[in-house]
Amino acid sequence: ERLQAKDSKKEDLALKHEKQRKSLQAAREIKMGEHAAKVEQQRTAIQAEQEELRKAHQDKMDASARNRANNIERIREKAAAEGEKVKEIALRKECAEERKVSFR
Repeated sequence: ERLQAKDSKKEDLALKHEKQRKSLQAAREIKMGEHAAKVEQQRTAIQAEQEELRKAHQDKMDASARNRANNIERIREKAAAEGEKVKEIALRKECAEERKVSFR
C-alpha cells in the first residue's frame, strides 16, 4: 500500500507538473499573441504615419509646381505686354519719322 501510495503521489505530482507546464505554455502563447497584435498595431500606425507624411510631401510638391507654373505664366504675360509696348513705341516712332519726312 505504501508503494502504491508513493506511486500514486508521484503520478499526481507528475500530472500537476504537466498541467502546470501546459498552463504556462498556454499563457506564453497568449502573451506572444498579444505581443504580436501589439507589434502589428504599431506597424500599422507607422505605415499610416508614413503614408500621411508622403501625402503631405506630395501635396507640397504639387503646390510648388503650381506656383512655378503660375509664375512662369505671369512672366510670359508680362513679357508679352512689354513686347506689345515695345512694338507700339517702335510704331509711334516710325509714324513720327514718317510725319517728319512728309512735312519736309
